[in-house]
Amino acid sequence: MVKKREVVLQRNSSLRAGIAVRAHADRLTLASIEDIGNLPKSGWMPVGSVGFCLAAMIHQQMDPSYVSTYPECLREFLHRETWLDTAGNVLANGRRVFVKPSARQKLFTGFVWPDGDGQEIALKDLPANDVLWCADPVSFTQEWRYYVCNGKVLGAGRYDDNDAEDPVLEMMLHYAASEMAKQYQDAPAGYSIDLGVLDDGKVALVEVNDGWALGFYSGSCSSSDYFDLLCARWDEITGVDHG
Repeated sequence: MVKKREVVLQRNSSLRAGIAVRAHADRLTLASIEDIGNLPKSGWMPVGSVGFCLAAMIHQQMDPSYVSTYPECLREFLHRETWLDTAGNVLANGRRVFVKPSARQKLFTGFVWPDGDGQEIALKDLPANDVLWCADPVSFTQEWRYYVCNGKVLGAGRYDDNDAEDPVLEMMLHYAASEMAKQYQDAPAGYSIDLGVLDDGKVALVEVNDGWALGFYSGSCSSSDYFDLLCARWDEITGVDHG
């Protein structure tokens, strides 16, 4: 018997994600982060921002699940140096470097230190021993998100500001995403592979994103595929089989 899919959608969440959820959820409730404490302790899937989904996991007494931003099996596709360091060391050495959270991956959006655009405040507020991912700063001319569910690439959406089209390059990007999905043997059930084109023309892995709080980009995949990805990852985290 197929279990009904109950979803709690964050109020004022993105329009595209909201439309997808409304179209495919068996039962839908709208809630804010402040409302989560009044909801049942289990039996529903959150859809919304990182903060909303984290609050839902904590309320349901679940440990937030994270996948590696840079999986070891995909490091050959990075085309730049990456390493782990502490927040204290990054602040002390003064080196210009791209930083993003490691253990608490979605704590803040990655940025180039010390440039920042307000994010540097989050870095300065971290405990000195918090571990961060660091990388040599690079320039991407295009950036794409590839949605992957149970090893299958569902589609891709472009999210940079450059609207120049290159069909051959897009074929190369899709091929690269498919190869990465094949190599990522211990991947979660639902996730994204973000790819970019470096200014020297190489296709590089930007990062991998976990599927439990994943934005739905325009032109990427069908609403049903997007919803299935969210469900597959949530069921994997909770250990509940909806049949």
